[in-house]
Amino acid sequence: MVNVKKMIVDKTTYRANDIRGIADTQLRDDFCTLAGLAYVELLRKHRGKEPQELRVVVGKDVRNSSPRLKTAFTDALMSEGVHVIDIAPAEKVSSTPLMYFAIWLFNADGGVEVTGSHLDKEWNGFKLCIGSEYRKFRDARRWEGFICNFNLFS
Repeated sequence: MVNVKKMIVDKTTYRANDIRGIADTQLRDDFCTLAGLAYVELLRKHRGKEPQELRVVVGKDVRNSSPRLKTAFTDALMSEGVHVIDIAPAEKVSSTPLMYFAIWLFNADGGVEVTGSHLDKEWNGFKLCIGSEYRKFRDARRWEGFICNFNLFS
């Protein structure tokens, strides 16, 4: 398992539909790793599988910070034994619709797209799916609480 020290988590990164923040200050590597580990636990609970049985599609957009965020998040998944299906290796990029399609195509347990969407270039974030369902956390406090609790008790 990746060693993540306990940290103060910026609660403004949790949005109703995803995680968003300023890439260089709010979405540091340690935060991305923690988010990845928490996502594994979330998938485990929702899919009823052990991490080694999970398959997750991961992609990224064209932003300069996307490779770093994707690497930190993906390393956390792989440290738990999750099988990662990388749809945007190296200099390649993907889109959110491609990630949705890949989840279906590979019958994956979940998917993550590193994307800042329509926000300014210094922003970035994660769109998360459980199964083929885009997980809309209508109450952002649920996701915030999940990551914060995982941070406290991991």
